[in-house]
Amino acid sequence: MRGISEFLNLPRKIWGAIGIATISILILKPIAVKSLDGESFYAKFGIYVFILCIISWSILIVEILVYFYNYYSARREMIHKYNYVNSLEGEKLRIVRELYKDINHVKEYPHSNENIRELESNLVIGLAATTIQYNRFEYSPQNAPFPYLLQPWVIDGINNKKITL
Repeated sequence: MRGISEFLNLPRKIWGAIGIATISILILKPIAVKSLDGESFYAKFGIYVFILCIISWSILIVEILVYFYNYYSARREMIHKYNYVNSLEGEKLRIVRELYKDINHVKEYPHSNENIRELESNLVIGLAATTIQYNRFEYSPQNAPFPYLLQPWVIDGINNKKITL
């Protein structure tokens, strides 16, 4: 069973080569029978070549369908994200503007802020890596500031005029 699963999980390029080879063998049958005396080859292996041809082209068609589905799903998701950012107002819009106007697109905000948490859960902003250690007596754990950065897709959307601030 392992041999069959490894065979079915071959890369797309190999499946394409197998598909082209098998279809050419099937199409060239009349020439091979006349000039190369291929009657015995087609009598023995014709059905196997046909089955391999059907399997290879089926796998290639499924791969193409999956590719287009993933492509359009990603486009739909980006449109949904752009619409979300364009519909922001009030404090959330102010946070996005401040992050965009900052030269590094990084600013510190308290982690307990509800607007920060919502923007972070919708992947508009994210926690930036930091090596700063805060004194535990300086800030309460709920109000400790953490550096947040504006996600690159938001910056690209603003620069490409897909997101308006």
